[in-house]
Amino acid sequence: YGREVAHSLGRGLAAAGVVVVSGMAMGVDAAAHEGALAVDGPTVAVLAGAPNVPYPAMKRALHAHLLRSACVVSEMPPGFRARRWSFPARNRIIAALTGMTVVVEATERSGSLITADIALQLGRAVGAVPGPVSSPLSAGANALLHDGAQVIRDAQDVLDAALPIGWSRPPAQADERARGDRCGGVGHQHLTGRATLPGAARPTVAPELSRVLELVDDGLSTAGAVAARLGDVTQATVSLTRLELLGVLRRERDGRYVRRLL
Repeated sequence: YGREVAHSLGRGLAAAGVVVVSGMAMGVDAAAHEGALAVDGPTVAVLAGAPNVPYPAMKRALHAHLLRSACVVSEMPPGFRARRWSFPARNRIIAALTGMTVVVEATERSGSLITADIALQLGRAVGAVPGPVSSPLSAGANALLHDGAQVIRDAQDVLDAALPIGWSRPPAQADERARGDRCGGVGHQHLTGRATLPGAARPTVAPELSRVLELVDDGLSTAGAVAARLGDVTQATVSLTRLELLGVLRRERDGRYVRRLL
């Protein structure tokens, strides 16, 4: 169900000139890329490892196709192999690159919910595909819909939600960019600039993030060290990513987090 819907969404959106951004993971992610590639449309794969290291390994053919015909990006250095913490970190880039995040299938603890949460913090639209209430694979997506996410049934629903009412495709210049440099027209300013929440210049740290900030101030400056103290890798990575997006923390090239001067 999820792969079929993702392939259809990828195909329909790419045919309309919309850039499909996903993470090349097995299942839904790969299906979205494959749908876009089926119509020679624009798609970007954001990897948790180095851009020259296909992950998962069984998707080598898709990785090679994306390198030839689309775009593969990562903030990781060449040769870096994906680790558990790098997947949630990767999700923040996916959220920042897109105007709308669509969750096709998600369990209650799916990484795609991290992407949706970050997208909301960035003020981006979030949609979800409804699924059977009895299916654990749709529990997360259905929860998003319960909380007010846009209902996504097909590509037109995405266009209607993310573009002005009545448009069936983006403006002509968007199509021209899509046919040109596949990486150059995909909101590259989000890769070089710092994403910040709208509102006050000095961000307010939520209570659940204060503990993580205290740990960093105490010298636990890596995701692994924070996760070991909290006993929860996902909570540590998500919290560090949120603090980075808020501009409270800065991640150094060696992976350490340090507090920014506000």
